[in-house]
Formats: sequence, structure tokens, C-alpha cells
Amino acid sequence: MNFKSIVSIILFTLLLIVAFQNMANISIQILFWEVRAPQLLILPTVFLLGMLVGMLLARQSKRKEPSHGEERGKRKEGASQPDSRQF
Repeated sequence: MNFKSIVSIILFTLLLIVAFQNMANISIQILFWEVRAPQLLILPTVFLLGMLVGMLLARQSKRKEPSHGEERGKRKEGASQPDSRQF
């Protein structure tokens, strides 16, 4: 067996252990709704929703920041003062 196969077997075994330890049904209350599902399904769902929100917020903040080319265009052409910010 090579190294990749051994690591794959170990990770799969750990995944099975986590799956069997999180089979209990739990309920989540969101405003007026109550969702009942196995914890094994809720954990990755919440994780993926968090990643999605983080990616959307990161994309939104990148749109608001002006690029370096836009900043140079706003300065007067004859200005001899260098930009005080260092990147």
C-alpha cells in the first residue's frame, strides 16, 4: 500500500466515526420554524452556509474598494506629492 491509500483509509475511518457519533436527531428553531434533522446533516449544512455568506461578503467588499489605477486618475496631473500609503 502506498502513502496515499493509507491516508485515504484513515480519513475515511475518521469520517465514519464522526458520522456514527452524530446520528442523533436535533431540532433547530429559526424564527417561527423548527427543523428536525440528524446532526450529521445539519453540521455541514451550516458550515456551507457560513462559507457562502463569507464569500458573498468578501466579493461585496472587493467591489467597494477602488483599484490602484482609479486612485491615480483622481490625483491632479501636476501634483508632485507622492501617495503617503505604502503597499
